[in-house]
Amino acid sequence: MLTTFTSKADADVIMFGDVASQILALLGKDPQDAQGILTLEQLPAALARLQQVAEQNRRESAVTAARVEDDEDERIHAHDTAVNLAQRIVPLQDMLRRALQAQTPVIWRNTGQRNG
Repeated sequence: MLTTFTSKADADVIMFGDVASQILALLGKDPQDAQGILTLEQLPAALARLQQVAEQNRRESAVTAARVEDDEDERIHAHDTAVNLAQRIVPLQDMLRRALQAQTPVIWRNTGQRNG
């Protein structure tokens, strides 16, 4: 499944369903909904929440990196999974900022088949 975020203020942001579902849940939205909206009034809180999650994720990643630095197998695995949530949410954060500046909402739509 893919989730597409759209706004008149920016180009579409497309995410795999599992990542988008995680982000939508963090924003208090139901990821199972076929579509939804972040209203203009909800954008400031959504941006603040994403920033909070990104900072927490970066701290956790730094702790993990320090712990696995001496273990070659762990270092290889960490490299394979190097894209963390903080990095994945950047395009959406940019969209939300632009939407807020342009005073326009952000809409999301789930497309494709659901796995599982």
